[in-house]
Amino acid sequence: MKISQLKFLCIVLTLPLTAYASKNTNEYHYEGGVYYSRGENESLDVNHWGASFAYYWNPIVYDNKNFPNKEVGFINRLGYIYASYTGFEGDNDRREDFNTKLRTGMRYAKKDLNHAFNFSYKWDRWSNKRYKRNVLSNQRFDLDLKRDTYSLNMGYEYYLLDNLTIGANFGAHFIDNTETKSIDVFASDILYARSPDDYNAYSYQLNTNYLLSLDNQQWVKLTGFYGYVDFDHSNADYGQWFGMGAEHYFTPKTSLALDTTISFIEGNNRSSGKERVGLTASHYFMDQLSMNAGFDYFFNDRNNTQLYTVGINYRF
Repeated sequence: MKISQLKFLCIVLTLPLTAYASKNTNEYHYEGGVYYSRGENESLDVNHWGASFAYYWNPIVYDNKNFPNKEVGFINRLGYIYASYTGFEGDNDRREDFNTKLRTGMRYAKKDLNHAFNFSYKWDRWSNKRYKRNVLSNQRFDLDLKRDTYSLNMGYEYYLLDNLTIGANFGAHFIDNTETKSIDVFASDILYARSPDDYNAYSYQLNTNYLLSLDNQQWVKLTGFYGYVDFDHSNADYGQWFGMGAEHYFTPKTSLALDTTISFIEGNNRSSGKERVGLTASHYFMDQLSMNAGFDYFFNDRNNTQLYTVGINYRF
């Protein structure tokens, strides 16, 4: 584990001490969270980490007699602005993958309105560095590919009931690729850079959320979505994804969630697919402090990935 990852994990583990030392109240304007994930697939060791922060224009007021603590924003139709950061690193002896995502956005919603609007901007950088050697000439060369994606997203939700929404999202994505190659020739490097095809993509998604109340202060949250993306690229025509999930709240503060997502891309007389199954348990130790632990399993055409996650959320 690298030093930066160790520092991040220390923040995750020490945040509960800060939370317990703070004043306990049932109204909050701010919410922050951090998480760390560790996993592996058949070729790479994988690390994920991230942090998020949100400011709610109206205070989060929690009433554990009517709905789960985790669903206060959904039921009360709260509006907020937010920012988030996520990082990914995968490596082995021959390659390094790294991904950084920065997102900022807002949700406009009011208690007396049946409508909610979402706007966000995301910058996503993915880099892949490979180390190879030509067997015949014994020359070593490094190949570094960077892809920057700039995304604008707009979404709309309509409350059919206080606990039931339907929605739609539209996204415009602009992809910029750069490739750099370094060849080791007689102890000196020859560098060249080229730009593989840049392209655009446009995505559309439909989604629904339903919080079903059971007896004895228990609930089930049901979610579903379907998405479609159109690529302006010679090697990809379109992609589709769909998923569903169910989260059972055993008490207002404790839940267990199971969800799955299936996606695939078609183009250039071939297709590729990916599936994900996730299981997450979460618990609120107090009204403002929650912890969660999860397991995700990813299936794709080349290899499978197992990922274990621990996270903390805190309201203040």
